[in-house]
Amino acid sequence: MKFIRAYIYAKLIWAYGGVPIIEEAFDINSDWSQVERNTWDECVTYIVKNLDEVIADLPDRPSERNRASGNAARALKSRVLLYDASILNNPSNDKQKWQRAADAAAALFDKGYTLAADYQKMFLDVNCSEFIFAKEFSETYYCQLTFYIGTAGNSGLALAVPSLNIVDAYETIDGEIPVTDSELGTINPKSMYDPSNPYVNRDPRFYASIYYNGADFMDRKIETYKGGYDVTNQDATMTGYYIRKFIEEDKGISQTQHYTGPFPLFRLSEMYLNYAEAQYHLGNEDLAREYINKVRGREGVKMPPVTATGEELLNKIYHERMIELAFEGHRYFDVRRWKIAEKTETTHIMGQEIIKNNDGTLTYNRHKLTQDSRKNEWKDAFYRLPIAFSEIQRSNNSLEQNSGYEIK
Repeated sequence: MKFIRAYIYAKLIWAYGGVPIIEEAFDINSDWSQVERNTWDECVTYIVKNLDEVIADLPDRPSERNRASGNAARALKSRVLLYDASILNNPSNDKQKWQRAADAAAALFDKGYTLAADYQKMFLDVNCSEFIFAKEFSETYYCQLTFYIGTAGNSGLALAVPSLNIVDAYETIDGEIPVTDSELGTINPKSMYDPSNPYVNRDPRFYASIYYNGADFMDRKIETYKGGYDVTNQDATMTGYYIRKFIEEDKGISQTQHYTGPFPLFRLSEMYLNYAEAQYHLGNEDLAREYINKVRGREGVKMPPVTATGEELLNKIYHERMIELAFEGHRYFDVRRWKIAEKTETTHIMGQEIIKNNDGTLTYNRHKLTQDSRKNEWKDAFYRLPIAFSEIQRSNNSLEQNSGYEIK
């Protein structure tokens, strides 16, 4: 319960900033009128205290799967302290916070976890060697993620699909980002990218994570060209792509299928990237490169090592998190804690229209899925979510609203 409480508080502060720390049971008749928000630092201290008690009390690995453990608490502590050290929450760049973040990540390096060799299959394996904590499912308590994000050509709902922006971000096998501006289609001349054949020579994680036109799916090829099999019904992708990560291909796509694939909450590669980021901010660039390259150099990926220094190295760390942890729920909070959301969240979401010509060749056309007003919509208030007005009313205005959301 302490682990669950710490996890809930962590998710609250990442979204809202400091929240009230409540340690008494409330009922329908309780007086909420004096409930006030604790500070960010007080909340972090409280979360870490709970997690340290979990680490002291529970075994490193659970005796029963799906249970909290010492290592799950260590992983959550690593993420909490990394976010705590980031510029959004640490504007003075207190190095002690970065040291705590580095130490928390390193605490998991000798716990027996190893990077998985098959990047695609690892997300279907409950016994994956790098999963520290994952949400698991069974035939009785099943998950329908494969159906919800599956290809429209096989009756999937495609409720979430990749944008062309992230497709452009997957490096070519020479370690270069192929397209540096998705909206303009600016090609990096140093890369191996071929705009007439855009899906060749890409990071192996691209093929493991994304269905693109011509990708293999079960006994057929994905067709996202205009008029193709996967773009002809109401649930079709608007971007030209589908998520492959998490898809249980061997079971097909069906609303009645009981899928049991796990969803990773914490895995070793995140801890390596947490450590790399913390060491960069501590001035230890050699260690930062070593740990980002452990992730890039894993068996089955083998991307060229990062050799960058200075700010370029920091940008490489940012980019590696976007690729390695794609679709796992990190990016929203990463761009906010780094305070780069004013750039990343105001670029247009791009899609790819593919035309199949009479001679069988393909023409690729970029198109915007967002309105031009998106460029002008960012406010710094958006680094936090607003406290629901109903909660403020319930507290008799003792809860303070986040800056920028006040009712005037």
